[in-house]
Amino acid sequence: INYRVILPVKYDSSKESYPIVYLLHGLFGNCDNWLELTKITEYLNASKLIIVLIEGENGWYSDSFSNQKNKFESYILVELIPEVEKSFRVNKQKAKRAIIGLSMGGYGALKFGLKRPEMFCFVGSMSGAFDAPNRIGTTQEFGNAELYSTILEVFGNEGSRTRVENDIFRIIEDYSSTELINLPYF
Repeated sequence: INYRVILPVKYDSSKESYPIVYLLHGLFGNCDNWLELTKITEYLNASKLIIVLIEGENGWYSDSFSNQKNKFESYILVELIPEVEKSFRVNKQKAKRAIIGLSMGGYGALKFGLKRPEMFCFVGSMSGAFDAPNRIGTTQEFGNAELYSTILEVFGNEGSRTRVENDIFRIIEDYSSTELINLPYF
C-alpha cells in the first residue's frame, strides 16, 4: 500500500530523531490529496516533524468484513508504523507520535487512538465520520450508492461483529473512568 513521507528540510544533514505525524485522508480520496490539495510542504518548511501520508483507499481504516485482503487497520498499526519508524530517524516515544485525519481519516484516527492509546500522544479529527459503522439502510436512504457500498463492504450488515468492533461510541463506553485518563489528547 502506498504512503508518502515528508522529511524535515535538514533531515539529511542532521542526526536528530524526529517526532512523527501520520495523516489519514478522507473517503474517495488518496494519500496524495494532502500534497495536491493543501500547502502542507510549505507549512512544514520550518518544522522538525516527519509526516507520513497513509493510503487508506475507501477502507475506513478498518479490517474489512467482506474483503479479507483489505486489512487497513492491521496493516497500519502492526506493519506500516513499525516499518516507517525503522526506516527513518523517528523518535519512537509515544510522546512524539500523533495521528490526524479528515472525514473517513478523522474516524480512523480517533478509532486508532481509542483502540491503541499506548501508541499516540495526540489524535486529531477534522470532520470525522464517526457514525460510519452505525449507518444502516438502503442505497436510497444513504443517498449515495458509492458510500453505501463502502459501508457494507467494510462493516458488513447491521449487527455484524465488524460493526460492533469498530463502533467508536461503544469503544468509549467500554472504558472505565481510570482508563479514560490514559487516553491520548484528542
